Amino acid sequence: MERRQGPRPAGDLVTALGQLSAKQVDVFQKIQAHPEGVQVAQIGKSLGMHPNTVRGHLDELMAAGVITRRVIPATGRGRPSHAYTARVPSTNRASRAMVALVEVLASQLPDDDTSSAHAIGRQWAEQFNEDRDATPATDLDTAEVQTCEILREMGFDPVTRPEATTPKVREIGLNTCPFITEQNTRPQPVICALHQGFLDQNIGGIEVKLRPHDRPGECGARLTKQG
Repeated sequence: MERRQGPRPAGDLVTALGQLSAKQVDVFQKIQAHPEGVQVAQIGKSLGMHPNTVRGHLDELMAAGVITRRVIPATGRGRPSHAYTARVPSTNRASRAMVALVEVLASQLPDDDTSSAHAIGRQWAEQFNEDRDATPATDLDTAEVQTCEILREMGFDPVTRPEATTPKVREIGLNTCPFITEQNTRPQPVICALHQGFLDQNIGGIEVKLRPHDRPGECGARLTKQG
């Protein structure tokens, strides 16, 4: 049997989450909301579940490998309690950590070096797609769908702009941006160039142009068929 040389891929845990039942998800999300750990009684009270029902779901989540359990030493008589912790952080916390990492890496480039950022974005896409069965789009409709999927996964909340559709053009509005801070600070130009390169590499045969702040409250992505 091959011995594991390091931590398991985080994607394994995300896959396991997708196989949970609705009730299991409810319990998991309550645990996820308490990174310091949460006990059976707290979960039962917040969900209106009997403690025995909660324990049953916890056993299932333990078997799925998406939570951990630690012993809380008893302060008096009685058996020790257990605290449960999610092994998968909330999407928001994970996203903020990744955004911070990208910003730090991008800060190593001069603000006006968008060509280097674009090249890095293309390399990023190549690495990202190594394990994906992704075929570059050759028509606008497919390119629009693929671009929306990519942008949605990256946290941009894309919506199509039907009013901008022509035989050679599609437009997508981006309602959110993970790189705009709560103080509404715009991302560095190299950040936009990084994403431009990422999209260029994913959507072959179709020109993708990011258009920062092209409408009130939105950025845009324009897809143009060449030739």
